[in-house]
Amino acid sequence: LEVMGKKFIHLGGNGKGLSCKVAMNAILATQLQIFCEGILVATKAGVDPQQFLDVMQGSFARSHIVDFKAPFIFKGDFTPYFPLSLMHKDLSLALENAYAHNVPMPHVDNVSRPLLHWWPKSNWSVCPQSLGPL
Repeated sequence: LEVMGKKFIHLGGNGKGLSCKVAMNAILATQLQIFCEGILVATKAGVDPQQFLDVMQGSFARSHIVDFKAPFIFKGDFTPYFPLSLMHKDLSLALENAYAHNVPMPHVDNVSRPLLHWWPKSNWSVCPQSLGPL
């Protein structure tokens, strides 16, 4: 296990780790998608993308996924790091888990729908590209 990470937390019985993982990936997917939407709107309104990022990352909206992805997006580097097929799988599992526990997840549902069209031929890097140039 040491190869996979530095910190280990025992979550309990069978399925708890999967529930945690797919919930976290749902959060990451929605954060990245809303970042892409927000920066595009701000940029189209005349805000410098780097200034937008500086303001966002200095606020409660700060996101580690944005810390990682923004420099690549700004350089136009859309190298794949996570296949959309895997994200779609995780979002589907998160939605199934939510349904089983009677918890609505409308934002995750909205983020997962476009992946159905993109994932057969792409990776997570397509999401920022799909919205248009900054």
